[in-house]
Amino acid sequence: EKRFRSMGQQCQHNSAWFSCYYQGRSYRAVFYSATHQKMFKTLLYFNPRGILDIVDSCNDNSQYYVKIKLIWATNLFLSRPITSCLLSP
Repeated sequence: EKRFRSMGQQCQHNSAWFSCYYQGRSYRAVFYSATHQKMFKTLLYFNPRGILDIVDSCNDNSQYYVKIKLIWATNLFLSRPITSCLLSP
């Protein structure tokens, strides 16, 4: 299974931004990354405990969706703890 950590290393080289809001007991963020002239949307589900890992993914109309869960309280893109929904680079 593809790990989110390696995916993050790929995305670090692209211009990207997060939009994020609190939903239920977890944060939900949408990550946009321009890769190979295509826009990829990643749904991030944040939980105050642990490491990011992919739990599901699909491809719909050239949009690639990846649902992950947080098992390790670190933002792999920003290298800072996730303590709020302020995830802009």
